Amino acid sequence: EVLAASEQPPGNHMIQIRFDRPGSPMSEHFRPTPLDTEPTRPINLLEAFQATGEPYLDALRRGREAQREILAAEGGVLTGTQVADLLGLSRQAVDKRRRAGHLIGVVTGRRGILYPVWQFDDRGPVPGLEVVLEDLRDHTQWSKILFMLTRNAWTDDEIPLHVLKRGEIEKVRRAAQMYLEHGAP
Repeated sequence: EVLAASEQPPGNHMIQIRFDRPGSPMSEHFRPTPLDTEPTRPINLLEAFQATGEPYLDALRRGREAQREILAAEGGVLTGTQVADLLGLSRQAVDKRRRAGHLIGVVTGRRGILYPVWQFDDRGPVPGLEVVLEDLRDHTQWSKILFMLTRNAWTDDEIPLHVLKRGEIEKVRRAAQMYLEHGAP
């Protein structure tokens, strides 16, 4: 677990890593390293997890699989280029809308930014999506996706995305505001 980059005099910034189990074999792969110096060897977390046989690797794999399943839900994903074509915009304009919080897009490493297809209809973004995303502005992209795809009490145990697509924008907005305040029900 990365705790913080501690603030010390210039040239002495350190990354601090803590492991829940004292004496974990993972600890030999990580030592505090000054940020302004080149480490003796780059740290590859996946390699370190494999080398130690720690249970963290299984958790990492389960997390990645869950992300793939979430992104596949309700029709899958589009690339930035596909969204640009759909909306008649440049890829840069699509990214600008994402950064402004008007579209949901998740960074997925080598595949770049992927946009859940469910946020679009044949005319563009689902009506009301922008205002709901504004209500969720303090949440991560993944939290926004989970909110939109998970049944909750504030939408009468319906999936907020389905409620939004029926045009019940205010109901979904109230649910989003409660989600921001109280977390998932």
